[in-house]
Amino acid sequence: MPENEPQPETTANGDAPPTPLPPTRVLGRLRMTIAADEAVRRLQALSKRGKLPGFRSSGATLPDAAFDVDLFGAPFDQRLVAVDEGEGRLRLERRWKWQMPVLFLLVLIVSIEPGATLLKSFLPHSWGWLTQHLRWWYYPLTILQFPLVWRMVPKSRAAAIAHAAETIEKLRPVLDAEFTPAAADNDDADGRTDP
Repeated sequence: MPENEPQPETTANGDAPPTPLPPTRVLGRLRMTIAADEAVRRLQALSKRGKLPGFRSSGATLPDAAFDVDLFGAPFDQRLVAVDEGEGRLRLERRWKWQMPVLFLLVLIVSIEPGATLLKSFLPHSWGWLTQHLRWWYYPLTILQFPLVWRMVPKSRAAAIAHAAETIEKLRPVLDAEFTPAAADNDDADGRTDP
């Protein structure tokens, strides 16, 4: 191949790169050649071999899902939820796992006022200005963390979308399925982006 021609992109193991996914809630659809119950059985076997982290079958956590799989997005994880639309079609959606963001927010809020009272009890009175004017330096240090936490959300979303693409590439051969990504400007894609 001449040097000026573009080289085909491959992953570390030589496979083609995963299909790029839109930042919408609905990622796309899988059209399977097998029945939904057979698909869940195959995915359970894949999960037992350790190849599908956080796999849960229908109704285990979400009533409308055929199955869901964990998506890792540091520090806030998501789920890849497959909703059975019938006729061998699964709609794949990303949904936030809200436990960690709520915990982050709770820790930040609790660290402000109870944290100030606790810190004031630890500081000796002989330190003078630091103890008497605690609110002048402690509150800015704790409140300025909020924008930093908010900046974690897009990074977590991008990491989860990348992991979703890898997971979908694992699912396709196991389910004998063809994946059609949702277009970001299409009504079918739900049109909503995550916060």
